Amino acid sequence: MAHWREFLIVASGGALGSCLRYAFSLLAAGLGVHATLGTFAANFLGSFLIGLAMSLTRDSLLLFLSVGVCGGFTTLSTFSSQTLSLLMTGHKGAAFLYLGATLTLCLSAVMFGLHLGQRLQHVL
Repeated sequence: MAHWREFLIVASGGALGSCLRYAFSLLAAGLGVHATLGTFAANFLGSFLIGLAMSLTRDSLLLFLSVGVCGGFTTLSTFSSQTLSLLMTGHKGAAFLYLGATLTLCLSAVMFGLHLGQRLQHVL
């Protein structure tokens, strides 16, 4: 396997991201908020961090942060199942609000992170 080093980089980042995601779940539960809020916060923060990493890092560090950490941290599959659960339990308004807010704000967070990282490059 020619890319074993890259797999190790992604795996170590993914482990860290997954642990951070679990910590967000515990934090949301500890604060007594609905699980969707923890998922939303992880997706939003992860989207911002991917944008920032895209503009500030390259090569192995970008692979570690974007595919590894942020890939393990963000939760599209959880987001999808929670949206479906809201729909199936009759909470259509909440489901569409969650869907729209997640897509709009997380895409905006990537763009903001990318923009901020590009500005930081000029400062650093």
